[in-house]
Amino acid sequence: MRIEQPEDIVVIDGLEISGTIQKNQQCSSCQNAIIYDDTFDSYFCAMCNEW
Repeated sequence: MRIEQPEDIVVIDGLEISGTIQKNQQCSSCQNAIIYDDTFDSYFCAMCNEW
């Protein structure tokens, strides 16, 4: 899975969402960076699909 943040959006395998990658917070299951989604006002792990 490719996750990048070119500007004020996060791109996950080509899907653009409004949010930011939280590099100082990690998923408790897989240890990947947590993403903050502006639309849902929530944090999630893209790898585990856990909100």
